[in-house]
Amino acid sequence: MPHLHLDEKRSPARLSIRLNPNNPDHHLWNNNGTWFVHYTVHRPDFTKHRVRLSLGTASRALARARRDRHFAELFQRYHFGPRREVTFQPRSQTNEESIQKGTAS
Repeated sequence: MPHLHLDEKRSPARLSIRLNPNNPDHHLWNNNGTWFVHYTVHRPDFTKHRVRLSLGTASRALARARRDRHFAELFQRYHFGPRREVTFQPRSQTNEESIQKGTAS
């Protein structure tokens, strides 16, 4: 995913993705059989950055799904920060035994 600098300390960027409900291929572009997503990022310093990202597929349906996922990830990052993975590790047998006995630290 391209770096959009949505968390800069200067005045923050606003996320605004315009969709055209009459065009399900909005933001999609087919270049010699490969679909791309394209959009423009308007930065707080009044500059803009064009994003062209290969979706790596010749399938229109898959391109739409990948575009939607890409925009959902942008929304997630903008509103909630980077995605964090949460992993759970099982307690060791000895740690569980000490918890039951009340001697765990």
